[in-house]
Formats: sequence, structure tokens, C-alpha cells
Amino acid sequence: MSDILQWAMGQCGKPIRGILHIGANSGQEAGHYAELGLKAVWIEADPQLFQTLQENLGPWGQTAYLCLASDVDGQSVDFHIASNDGGSSSILPLDVRWFAQEWPGIKEVKTVRLQTCRLDTLFARPGCDLSGVNMIVADVQGYELPVLRGLGSRISGFDAIIAEVNWAPTYIGTTKPYQLESFLVSQGFRRLWLGISDIQATGVWVRGSVGPLKRFHMALTVRLYYVAARFGLVKLLQTSGILGLGRRVYCAVKRRNS
Repeated sequence: MSDILQWAMGQCGKPIRGILHIGANSGQEAGHYAELGLKAVWIEADPQLFQTLQENLGPWGQTAYLCLASDVDGQSVDFHIASNDGGSSSILPLDVRWFAQEWPGIKEVKTVRLQTCRLDTLFARPGCDLSGVNMIVADVQGYELPVLRGLGSRISGFDAIIAEVNWAPTYIGTTKPYQLESFLVSQGFRRLWLGISDIQATGVWVRGSVGPLKRFHMALTVRLYYVAARFGLVKLLQTSGILGLGRRVYCAVKRRNS
């Protein structure tokens, strides 16, 4: 994450002052954010993991909130805890077939009953501060669209978004990449980067207008990538080495180290 974060900060066109990191886990990136001089606000859903997160953020003076982010307030749902220290935990159930194929060592170990909360509701509460934060990092295991919708009008205060992109339905109900991008374009963002080399990759969007031709290009390419991944073409291109060559060309065009 650190390489694409610094690249995105350099390409954004506006100074990045702080990060809202949704899907904190144990706050592994806290030290890096601090080194970059960024304010960091963290969101984590798992109550047990949240205690570890708070301890880890202590040396950096960063803030965390316990919240199962969604686009609905007060909905009681099962949160699915994964075996890899919560790294693959999600409000969405794991698609067992895909996980067995891609990550056979990761399984669901239990569920906990939690209440959902919109992020615009959370940050309307006294003492919940988002000042100086203008980038989002969303690592929410297939639930990207409802989480970002839950920001409501507050999404207009952000200049860049880094989000996980799922090219396969690794969770039941996974946000499709073209759904995510369509929403972000409607909120005034344009694509800066779209990773396709893995089933779970990373996308970057920054504040900026999108003309009709660019909008068509974005919509077409993201759907073509999605179809290619679903039908196994991405893995075929990986094996042949063509995807690696394409990535190097893409990185050169985007002025990013491969």
C-alpha cells in the first residue's frame, strides 16, 4: 500500500493532509502515515480487534472509531471473522469456492452480531473529527460501495480515494468494480489507477471532472477487465508473461514504478 499511496499523493494535484482509513485491522500503516506527516483517522468494525488497534495507534497519537460502516444506520447484521487475524473479515460472507481456490488457508471462524452505522452519522457526533482529512483508504473486503455511499455529502470533502477492487466475487454480494467506479464518477472523481494483476487489486480515483469520451473509456475498460478476470483471461495472461509486460507499460504511462 505504501508505494501506491505515495504515488497517488504525488499525482493527485492537491496536497494530501490526512487519511480516513476504513477497515483498519490493527493499524499496520500507522507508522508510515506518521512518517509522511499525515493525520490519520481509523475505522474498525471488529470490537476485539479494535482494542489492539487503539494500543498500536497510541505511539502515533492517531484516532480510531469503532464502527461497522454501511449505508444504513442501526441494522443488526452478522460480521464474518476470518482466520487470518481478521485480515479478510467482512460484513459479507466469504464465497467458499473462491477462497478455497485463491486462498485455501483462509476460512471463516465465527460471526459476531453488530450494528451498522453510516459514516456521515458517525462524524456528525460531537468529538468525531474529520478536519484536515482529504484522502480515503478503503479496505473493506468487497463492501466498498455501501461504505462510501454512507459518507453522504461528506464525500465531497475528499480529494482522493484508494480502494480495494475485487475482480471476482470473493464475497457473496461483492461490489463490482464498474459499480464502484460509476458511483465515484457520479461524485466528481476520475480514475487515476486501476490494478488488474490480481483477483483483489487496488484502484485510485482523484477529484476531477470526466468528459463524455473519458467516461465512456472508463466504463468500457473496467467492464472488459471484469469479464476478462471472471473468464480466467487474467491468469492466462499472467502465465504467459503478457500481463507483466502490459503492467510495465501501464506504469510507464502513469509514471509509477512497477
